[in-house]
Amino acid sequence: MGLAVIFPFFSLLDGQNITSLVKHPTPLSEKTIDDYTILVPIYNDPKYFKNKDFCEKHKKNILLCLVINNTKMENFSKQMTKEGFQVFEIKENERFSPFKVLKTTLNGQITLWKKGLPVINTKYVVFMDGDSYTDEDIGRACATLEENKFDVASTIIIPSKRETLVEKMQGVEYDVSMLGRIYRPWLTSGACIIGKKECLMNIMARHTEYFYGGDMEIGTIGKIILGLNVGHVNLHVHTEVPSTITSWFNQRKKWWAGSFRGTIVNADTSICAPMLFFYNFVVVYLLLPLKASELYYHLEWIPIILIAYIILTYIANWKVRSKWMVVFPIYALFQIIVMPWFGIVEYAITSIKNKTFGRYI
Repeated sequence: MGLAVIFPFFSLLDGQNITSLVKHPTPLSEKTIDDYTILVPIYNDPKYFKNKDFCEKHKKNILLCLVINNTKMENFSKQMTKEGFQVFEIKENERFSPFKVLKTTLNGQITLWKKGLPVINTKYVVFMDGDSYTDEDIGRACATLEENKFDVASTIIIPSKRETLVEKMQGVEYDVSMLGRIYRPWLTSGACIIGKKECLMNIMARHTEYFYGGDMEIGTIGKIILGLNVGHVNLHVHTEVPSTITSWFNQRKKWWAGSFRGTIVNADTSICAPMLFFYNFVVVYLLLPLKASELYYHLEWIPIILIAYIILTYIANWKVRSKWMVVFPIYALFQIIVMPWFGIVEYAITSIKNKTFGRYI
């Protein structure tokens, strides 16, 4: 079997993760500050407000940003205001509204964050999705940015449940991915991003609001385009992950569309992170047809590669080792061979339909 297949499996491991044995996320400060606002976007339906229990505990720091486009959302806004939440409403314009194309080009979460930012008067803003929460002190995380002079920071995102097999596989995937944030902190997740308001305003002014890869675009614009100091803080944030194969597939199709946009469509930006660019551009996309071909004609090599991958995964990700790493290579194999095709098609259909290709501004 050629390197077209062997190399991708070893690359999936991302051997850089072994540096996590000596490198760590920036620890939370012993101090805490209260000069922050948690901006939570809720669009189309109140059912997306899944972290209400968390928000209740931090009500004075919460700003709910809502698009009012139906009676249900109107009533929801009134109820939240009655319950003491700060609410910022965006009325839908019947002649034109980006929220009418949420399922295509524009990212409702990003759009709401972008529109809600100007009304905030605190120094720090926490972008948090409606299905995410943390049991730790966000004030300490903001103090960590203050002490380390970070302009923006990614956080440690972990699944809120690990019950079904699909959730367990994602648990391993998230754990491994978060180790990578130690040396690539700009790969921000929409579950939770922390930053100085003025810096986030500059970032969002350049944001495309494109549906796929919109969360990672925040960190990329901040670090690579604007040259901001982007860190990775040791704040653990729980987020909802798909629990079934169907929901997982639908989500990952969109994720891979975002990956294609970030790597190929915006290659002039992504090349500024050479190792990550090489892996994504060459290993994931350029060799995609060859990987499928090699696997088809050399099935006998698959067990050897999977065993090697299990061993290397344990070594490089020792801090987050798990018994589920034994079956994780099969999950990773499906992703690297199958899902990029669906992502490319999803990206192409969406971009052509809406006449925009998500080039970073």
